[in-house]
Amino acid sequence: PTTEPTTEPTTEPTTQPTEPPTTDPFANMVDESWYDDVLFIGDSRTMGLRDNARIGKADYFTSMELSLFSYDYAVAYDTNIDGLTLAQLLESKTYDKIFLNLGINEAGYPIYSFMSAYNDLLTMIHTAQPNATIILQGVLNVSRDYAGDLEYFAPANINAINDEIRALADNKTVYNSCCKRFCYIP
Repeated sequence: PTTEPTTEPTTEPTTQPTEPPTTDPFANMVDESWYDDVLFIGDSRTMGLRDNARIGKADYFTSMELSLFSYDYAVAYDTNIDGLTLAQLLESKTYDKIFLNLGINEAGYPIYSFMSAYNDLLTMIHTAQPNATIILQGVLNVSRDYAGDLEYFAPANINAINDEIRALADNKTVYNSCCKRFCYIP
């Protein structure tokens, strides 16, 4: 007798293929309303952010005269800020998130003087806004052309400043967004 070959039934996989992970860099962006209770504090770089990339209803405390050594008397003007000092602003409104971006103009000062002023400012902000999350932003480097031979703009000095700023973050109420190392921007 001849036998016919038997084939076993094949089973198809029961799992559905998954979607590939998104490569869209904007896929995890927050809604603009996330910025409605944000305060950005900073020098001319923050002024550029305010003037060119405003988002949501964030407030911007910035002026050309603002520095770690002038925050107690410098005044700012913006949509919701009409000639207020930082202390006056922090007393008049509650913020959930405060971004602090100062330091490039003070890079030439001795590090102890720089950090003493930075600590004083951070203490003042935290005292006035104890429930706010404070995000410390690193000092960005400047171009080789701008830096020239000025040692205080050298990457080693900027990195040392950022290391000191990074050490202030407790990762509970004060966070750090400083990059580990920066390079000259060509």
